[in-house]
Amino acid sequence: MPGKMYRSRRMAFFVCIFCMQMNVMASGSIGLQFSQDSTQVRYQQLDLDSDVSKHDALQVEVGHLSSADASDLDVDHWQIGVTHKFSDTLSVAAHAGFLGKQNDIEINRYGVDINWNRGDWWFGVLPEYADITLFVNPRFGVSRQYETSSTRLGISVAYTGIRDWEMGLDLSATNYEKDPTVLASRLASAVLSSKALLVSSGLEKNSVAVHVTRQFESSDLTLSLNRLKSAVDQEYTDVASMNWMLYSLDPYILSLEVGVMNSQALDTSEYGMIEVRYAW
Repeated sequence: MPGKMYRSRRMAFFVCIFCMQMNVMASGSIGLQFSQDSTQVRYQQLDLDSDVSKHDALQVEVGHLSSADASDLDVDHWQIGVTHKFSDTLSVAAHAGFLGKQNDIEINRYGVDINWNRGDWWFGVLPEYADITLFVNPRFGVSRQYETSSTRLGISVAYTGIRDWEMGLDLSATNYEKDPTVLASRLASAVLSSKALLVSSGLEKNSVAVHVTRQFESSDLTLSLNRLKSAVDQEYTDVASMNWMLYSLDPYILSLEVGVMNSQALDTSEYGMIEVRYAW
């Protein structure tokens, strides 16, 4: 497989890790996040989470991926969602989002999150549908679009029955309308742009993640392990991270995270993230 596919796949997983990390606050918050890994890939995100009524909340996030040593690698991300709280134990959220770059690759996602808690247990079911369009621009011949779709199902379970501790498990599996392994071919590398390879090489087949959080008086410390299987080359990427969230700066919340990514096809890389959030 060409070297640029390897490199872009690492970047794609870097996007996937951070573009879904919106923290839902009780009344409202706005957060600014900056992340960078050891290959000089950078991700910035701004998000808003606010109650709009007694039972409804609005979530909006926008993000951008870039590379310090490759100016053609820039990818946009945005997502908007609404959450309705039916009761103290049941809430349902719907969201729509975009990841990619116009005229290179466009992924439009639509999903629903159903969350239910009972006592010390919390359960989540997250079905999602995505339209995927890649723009094929061969050196000779007519440009065209390669279109496919995917359906994803995620399941989350968390337990909070031990004082000051939380433990969670997240599982997901994705099915594609067309075989995504064709995107690992030399032909795909020749006719797709770096941006298209960047995003498509990070398409997941399945994932499993576990986390353990220790809650202190004014902070939380979370350790996480995540394993993702690529739908493109069928290889695994493992991510281990530690996150520290500090609440004592009221009304601000500071979050710091460091992690390591290791893949069967790539060298190990490290990343760091800082997020500052204003809550009300």
